[in-house]
Amino acid sequence: MYARQLVRNSLMIIAAALGVLLPGGLPALGGAALAGAAGLIGAILIASFDDFVDLFARNA
Repeated sequence: MYARQLVRNSLMIIAAALGVLLPGGLPALGGAALAGAAGLIGAILIASFDDFVDLFARNA
């Protein structure tokens, strides 16, 4: 159980680090809307990571 939480948290740290390290500047309105939608979908998937693992894991 701890391994899946470690993977989830590592993915969140990598995503945050990439957001900080990428070149800055103000994006166009369309780009910001697209990035916001992608971030929302990504956040929902990461928040539901344990549920997805339970769904597809084999029960021993």
